[in-house]
Order: sequence, then structure tokens, then C-alpha cells
Amino acid sequence: MKIAVFFNPSAGGSALFQKIGEVLGSKLNQHKVITGDGLYGGAYLNQCKSFLLNNGSFLEKLKTLLHFFVNEKPDLIIGVGGDGLLTYIATFLIKKSSDIPLMGIAGGTENVGPLIRFNYNSLLKLNFEKIMTEKISSVKIVEKGHEDAYAFNDIVIGDTFLGTMDGEVENISVKSFLEKGIKVKKVPENAIISNDFSILNNNEKLNRLINPHQIIISPLYKSEFYSGKAVSGSLCLAQYQNKRAAICLSDKILIDSKLTDLNEPVISQHILFSVNDSIRIKGLSKSCYYVLDGNPYRVCSDDAVIKYDVGVVNSVIPENRNFLPILTF
Repeated sequence: MKIAVFFNPSAGGSALFQKIGEVLGSKLNQHKVITGDGLYGGAYLNQCKSFLLNNGSFLEKLKTLLHFFVNEKPDLIIGVGGDGLLTYIATFLIKKSSDIPLMGIAGGTENVGPLIRFNYNSLLKLNFEKIMTEKISSVKIVEKGHEDAYAFNDIVIGDTFLGTMDGEVENISVKSFLEKGIKVKKVPENAIISNDFSILNNNEKLNRLINPHQIIISPLYKSEFYSGKAVSGSLCLAQYQNKRAAICLSDKILIDSKLTDLNEPVISQHILFSVNDSIRIKGLSKSCYYVLDGNPYRVCSDDAVIKYDVGVVNSVIPENRNFLPILTF
């Protein structure tokens, strides 16, 4: 097999990359391996073909390397990093109409999405001759003048995202990161909506909405998991109603590096939607941004449409088909 490997040098778990590289090198020594130079792969893998990357931003280097990978027609692409990295790679493959299987190895700040199914320990047990794949669905943002943007774990609406600073997980300002390219710690804002806040499904306004402090939109990976679990609210109906994506309105900021014990009730609402639905969320604060699987994207817009997309990327899964989040490196 020909296997392409990309390491994210700025990932939160990069301290483990040397060990991951050693395991990959041992298991792939009978295969042709292509990667980026230096900390993008070449520094960790022996007996590989390294592509020399010129100066540029991380995303510029990633896109350059992904173009190289796709042109080489590998049998598998491996991403070592967090949810955000795997989403960047998956989005690139979708836009190229490529069905190359994608394998995620945990090495990021957060490793909770369905594209990351392996960590160092499970990698030790993996037989690359017997890999299994499945199609993973997404939610996406569609808006005229912008390319479609995908998320496989969640779209978070707010003004911060989780990132690693000095080895610690912190709330980081989306505005500072997008406008200046720097990480600045920030306390998440509670006031994320205006008086004109509304949610429309297929142009029909939804009623009885709470005033949220955070909004999260997710594809319900393995929606059958919620079946019969009425404690999960309307999510327990997702499988029966064939609505495998949901919006959560929460009066508590749940994606928060400083989240402490929840001694008070959290009020939340779930809104299920299907592949046939088009969601618009209007009247958000001007300080609100979309964060896609941990990746700061852009400021929110009343014109954006959120949709559920079925089976858009081919992902490698464990032999035991375990679908629980990896969480740890």
C-alpha cells in the first residue's frame, strides 16, 4: 500500500509524536510512505518520501501537502493531531471528490470527534492489512460567496474556542486568532444573541426558544445510541424520526476550559433536523463566530444555512467497531 501521513506540529499532544512515529515506522516498513518534511512527518518517520514544504502558514503548508498526497493517489491518509486537523483534511477530500480513506490518530487539544478513532495504545494493536472503514456524516454551513464548511463533531457558536497554551487547555479568543493569528486567553461571553434572535427550519420560525449562552450543532453519530434513553430528551427520537442532527441551546457555556462542577441545573433545548432540512439561525451577536470541530472559521451570518450531509468521508475504524470518543493520547 501507499500511505500518506501528516503530523500537526502545533497539536496539543505533539510530545507523543516521536513514539507514534516509531510505531507507524515499524508497522509500515513494508509499505510506501509519503509525508511532509521536518515536524510535518519526516522527523518522525524513517524510510519515507518527504515532500519539501516552502515557507507559509500552517494552512498553506497543509493544503500544499494535501495536493501532493491526492496527486500521489495513496491508499490511505493518516492525520496525527486533533479534531480540527482531521476536519481540515476531510473537507479537502470532500472538495476534491476523493474517497481516499482517512485515519485519525489522537494528538490534539481535544480528540472527541468520529474521525479520530485511534491513539498510541490502540495503534500498537492495529493491523494495517485488515483496516476497516465506514462513511461518516457531517453538518455543514452553506452561504453564497463562501465555500461549504464541514464539521463532524460540532459547530459551536460563540466567541472562544479551546486551544493549548503553555501545555494547558484554555479558552482562546476567536477574534484575535482570526484577525491577528495569535492566541489570547478570553472569558467566553454569555450574551450571544440580540432581541431579533430566531431559528428557522425550512423558513418556518420555531417557537418557545430559550435564551442561550452557547449554541452547538452536531451530527448525531450512531444516533441509535440514544434510542430508549429518554433522559437524553428528544435525542432518543432521532433514530425513529430519521433526524440525525441536532441543535442544542444551552443556558450554560458547556465548551469551556474552566468548567467546574455543575451544582445547578443546566437548561437546554434540542432541535432535531434531517437531511431534508435547512436551518437558519438569525439575530446572533456581532461577536459570535462559527467554530468547526475546534477550528475558528468566521463571523456568524443571518444568511448562512446549516444542513446535514450523509456519508461524506471515508474513515478508518477500529476492528472492534468501538465508537466512543478517544479523549486521551
